[in-house]
Amino acid sequence: MSNPSITVRPNVASVVVRPTPTRIVEVGSPNSSGSSSYDSSFTQADLSIANILPVTHGLNTYPSAVTIWNASGESILPDRLEVLTDNAVAIDLSSFAPLAGTWRVSIGG
Repeated sequence: MSNPSITVRPNVASVVVRPTPTRIVEVGSPNSSGSSSYDSSFTQADLSIANILPVTHGLNTYPSAVTIWNASGESILPDRLEVLTDNAVAIDLSSFAPLAGTWRVSIGG
């Protein structure tokens, strides 16, 4: 089954139908300090062939914030962010591929 997404940008609208991700890999672990956050680093090797970063964050809640930092420490907006479950998100980084260096993801619950 596919999940349609609708993207609206100034003067552009598109509907994209992508297959539901079939594999979610653990790229880090929830913050051990007891707070409701998840922080992890990742590289190009962690992305799927479609340049999607599947993240299992284990916070057991809908994320209140997701932040991505590139290897230069700049915060970036992903192409698309999909909440799959209360414990998993899929982050589309297609326009940034191939990723250079080590990037970071932070998720707050």
